[in-house]
Amino acid sequence: MRPKKLVLIVDADENRNSILNFTLSTWGFNVTAAAGCDEALDALSARRFDLIVCNWPMPRAAELLTQARAIDEGTHSLVLAHGVLEPPVGCFAHAILLTRIAASKAELFDRVKLLTARKRGPRRKPVLAVDETAEERRIA
Repeated sequence: MRPKKLVLIVDADENRNSILNFTLSTWGFNVTAAAGCDEALDALSARRFDLIVCNWPMPRAAELLTQARAIDEGTHSLVLAHGVLEPPVGCFAHAILLTRIAASKAELFDRVKLLTARKRGPRRKPVLAVDETAEERRIA
């Protein structure tokens, strides 16, 4: 059985936070909720998450996303821009979902599944360090 993907929800609104928490946990994700950016950064430094779901009108959201990338480059981020008609400027997220009144849960599910999926394929072999003494012996 595959391990559940870890999702961090960052939203100051408790109602939206609990709805997202319930929705994602019923879809089979392991969810951790944070009420603000400071709490989210503490959670990011404690564990590795597969996805960060963040609300855009939240203060310091752009700072959170840049610091999350600095902590772990493999963590993807999804920004939910509530009531916004255009993508937010200065938001360095992997995906932005403009949630209007008519936005469906299917769109959210597709985005979350896509961002938490691991790429499958041949793994890169690590480059071995060159032994300089052996090179020098061949030349001499």
